[in-house]
Amino acid sequence: MELNATEKVLKVLMAFAPTNEPMGTLELSALLGIHRSSVSRILITMKKYGFVQQDKKTKRYVLGRAMAEIGKAMRKSYKSRLVTLAIPYLMDLRNNLKESVAFEMLTNRGVSMAYSIKGIQPVTVSFDYGEMAAMNANAAAKAILAFSKEELVNEILGTKEKLSRYTSKTITDRRVLNEQFKKIREQGVSFDHEEYNENIHAIAAPVFDEDKLCVAAVSILVPSLRVEVITSQATIAMLKNTVARIADAIRDGALQPRSPDSM
Repeated sequence: MELNATEKVLKVLMAFAPTNEPMGTLELSALLGIHRSSVSRILITMKKYGFVQQDKKTKRYVLGRAMAEIGKAMRKSYKSRLVTLAIPYLMDLRNNLKESVAFEMLTNRGVSMAYSIKGIQPVTVSFDYGEMAAMNANAAAKAILAFSKEELVNEILGTKEKLSRYTSKTITDRRVLNEQFKKIREQGVSFDHEEYNENIHAIAAPVFDEDKLCVAAVSILVPSLRVEVITSQATIAMLKNTVARIADAIRDGALQPRSPDSM
């Protein structure tokens, strides 16, 4: 069955996924089985509206700024829906432990604080929304990096052997940090014992999406006077159960946008 005009446009766009390799009109025509004159017209129109851009020398095309803006909107929407999904589970965890709980997410710049619930103890830990995590000294950041691809870890941490120091307990040796990542993968949780802030301890566990990619982490933060809370097996089990429930909700399709009719 012959494709209609809209289907041809969509096929041309999808041809650039997933790597956005530069392609010319003839390449796309051969790949998609669409006449080169049709491909040429589609590319000219998409270029006009910023969906593709053309290299002046090679005449090949790649996805353009308009597609980047769409991707940005999708990421923002995804983040908002993921936080909304996680809140009930975070609230349960906070209410059970009475300690501060945070939800931190992987972004294109690193790991940032997406949501938090302050503990209800007389002395507790508070947070700043949007704050970027110290990647080598934050329990949630380490939990995410431990389960991320090596290319992403190198992109975020850089290739330097020495990392930034925040307290006397910060891990600054890249090799030592890599060894800790192995331990995190074995245990399923990450710790921060005064590595970023003195007198603050944390434990975190990774959250995986439907593709088994680590996209976030749930963390519990306590002052030094209650450090035994995060090292107890009961707390570790409760934290692992929380991230497992969030991951199950993601796999069950809870992140899919709903139409007004279904709400």
